[in-house]
Amino acid sequence: EDVMVNRTDLLKISRWGCLKKVHAYWSVAGSLMQTAPSTEHKMTEDAIRNYLTALHELGTNQSYRYFHRFTQDFTLRDPMGSPPVTSLRDLQTRIPELARNVAPEGFSVTVKGVTVAADPKYGSAHLVLHLHGGPSVDIIDVFKIKNGKVKNLKAVWRIEPYMMRAAA
Repeated sequence: EDVMVNRTDLLKISRWGCLKKVHAYWSVAGSLMQTAPSTEHKMTEDAIRNYLTALHELGTNQSYRYFHRFTQDFTLRDPMGSPPVTSLRDLQTRIPELARNVAPEGFSVTVKGVTVAADPKYGSAHLVLHLHGGPSVDIIDVFKIKNGKVKNLKAVWRIEPYMMRAAA
């Protein structure tokens, strides 16, 4: 008989986008610690998956839906150590700049997994960013979702080797 285990990770990220601390919480499926997914959990998972689909469509030049995946008052922190993005106007300026530096030929996204925390406002995703003409980069995105949109996003990835390649 298979044993099912539930796991929730709480990550502490430095202001430079590096992982500082992980708290992992485990429970055996069927135990008292397990909670059934709620409607809010499903809404958060859908919001994260919609964001990731829109990111893929942006990188493959299919659509600009990406810019509509955020609440009006959002915060986005990238792994570059630059100040957080907090407005749509700033996001529309910074994303093309980041793309020119990291993925000038575009990119595609493969989703490895999406997790929603016990508190359904929070979730994370493991994705692989495939830089066209370059390497693939594993990324962990940590989300706070509000009303089906991204309220807060912190991207965690090791970008230095890719930036050195782009600068060469």
